[in-house]
Amino acid sequence: MKDPDWRKREQAVEKFLQIEEEGRIMPLADLIKTEPFILRGYFCRLLGKLGRESGLPYLISFLDDENEMVREEAAAALDRIESDKKYDLLLETLEKGEVFRKCYAAETLGNKGQCYAVLSLIRSLSDPEVEVRLKVIEALRLLRDVKAIKPIKGLLEDPDPEVRYAAIFTLGDMEGREAAGEIAVLLEDSHPQVRR
Repeated sequence: MKDPDWRKREQAVEKFLQIEEEGRIMPLADLIKTEPFILRGYFCRLLGKLGRESGLPYLISFLDDENEMVREEAAAALDRIESDKKYDLLLETLEKGEVFRKCYAAETLGNKGQCYAVLSLIRSLSDPEVEVRLKVIEALRLLRDVKAIKPIKGLLEDPDPEVRYAAIFTLGDMEGREAAGEIAVLLEDSHPQVRR
């Protein structure tokens, strides 16, 4: 890992990951975090191709990487690994981590129909980050659990117009006519996106 040529370091990473001893992944993951973004992204891609459950915590940690390409490679690699452990780790991620990590967790839990995540997603509706609240609303819309209706109604008064709009859309999709009263009130909203 000390060779000045990053391509040689990349080859070393690939050979190292071919070793079947999973206990060797952790030291490599720690070393990779200080490498240029191209190597960090390549490491994530390789972990995804290997499909090992033991790589999940490392991939989830790379969702917080400073580089967008690395975060996207980590997300793509996680998408390739099907495991109940992945969904358990993503539930933990909803409550800690950076914005991208929380957004990925909410989106994946919703898209994969992980109904047991509803209560954790409901708790995340109060996240201070708008992007997270939007992803959580969408995940709850996809899961269609009636327990989410009342907390989503609470977002009709959110300070962010995008969140109010997402809440309207989700309630209309989930409740139909029963949400008409709350939605009609928002025809008077000060933001044009909410009124449309």
